[in-house]
Amino acid sequence: MMKNTRFITSPNNPQNNVESVVIGANHDEIVEFFNKNGIKTYVIPVNPALDKRVGDHVDLQVLHLGGAEVHCTKLCEILSNIEGIDLTTGKNVQRIYPNDILYNCAVVGKFAFVYHKFYTGNPITDLFKDRDFQVLPVRQGYARCATCVVNERAIITEDPSIAKVAAEQRIDVLLIEKGDVSLKGFPYGFLGGATVKIAPDKMAFTGPIINKLHNRRIMKFLEAHGVSPVYMTEKPCFDIGSVVPLTEYTEEEK
Repeated sequence: MMKNTRFITSPNNPQNNVESVVIGANHDEIVEFFNKNGIKTYVIPVNPALDKRVGDHVDLQVLHLGGAEVHCTKLCEILSNIEGIDLTTGKNVQRIYPNDILYNCAVVGKFAFVYHKFYTGNPITDLFKDRDFQVLPVRQGYARCATCVVNERAIITEDPSIAKVAAEQRIDVLLIEKGDVSLKGFPYGFLGGATVKIAPDKMAFTGPIINKLHNRRIMKFLEAHGVSPVYMTEKPCFDIGSVVPLTEYTEEEK
């Protein structure tokens, strides 16, 4: 068998084993996990314009719209070296909220969860509309970080506004408690920022959920959707600002 690759059609939802991901700097343990599992990593630099606590968060700098189309800040031009990529670099983000969340939108199938104040007059929102996504305004600015995408019709989130809007669209939602995911410098992080699907049936966590009751609920939900957990480290689950799965393998006979 000869392995070919392609860009993932539905963002965050690989149909085969993932071949490459985009990740922020300063996460050597996570990069090592990907390397050991044959997954190529594209590491983007720390953005000095952002709060230093989240300057390495890829979900504040990169947005995958599906296929080869990727939008990002100018600091992510390293991605232009990827063969076949359709990369658009825009203006840089800024430190003060909500000027840091331009790219932090959660794509779930053909739905795009965006900060409600960005619903109109925002270039990223207009891109979604032009590509026939249904744009769903939510009160959570860090929508991508707060959304663990299980598949095109299922998510896990700590945010009630995301959960409510998703349920209205008949997306299966597990609303979980805040506090199970750590983020240095903040009271808590988000599960979406600590997970990435690396295959249709595998969700990679930065580390295990320590609270046994909460962990059981999450594992039961994943199991109901045919997904098993994989752990990238042995540390308690921590937020790294998401990981963007970019390309996946396809298998064709020689």
